[in-house]
Amino acid sequence: MLAAEVSPAVHRRFLDQAKDHPDYPTDKGYLKDGDSDDDVIALSKQVLQAKKGSGFAAMLIEQCQTLDEIPDTVKTFLETVAAEMALPKLDDTDAAGDGEDGPDDPDPLDIDIEGLV
Repeated sequence: MLAAEVSPAVHRRFLDQAKDHPDYPTDKGYLKDGDSDDDVIALSKQVLQAKKGSGFAAMLIEQCQTLDEIPDTVKTFLETVAAEMALPKLDDTDAAGDGEDGPDDPDPLDIDIEGLV
């Protein structure tokens, strides 16, 4: 899936880096000068399939040099994580404006010591 979302230039950079990795699947062959974009993508997909789960997909993503080159799947995932993990805004306080937590937010320092003992 990721392989379909990146440009041939990213695949070329990936294959150029991956060829030196000690775990490169040598039986798949190597990038040759003059390979067409289709050949580059096909080889890249073969390498990624052979090394699935070995970090080679991360190496492919690392070869994205601009935001436009990052696969949409990765961008969407990161945007979702960022939205769900965002901290509340500092101005999200009660109407009194005294900086205290709102009525639904218990004060973490308001502990009933008698109830704990």
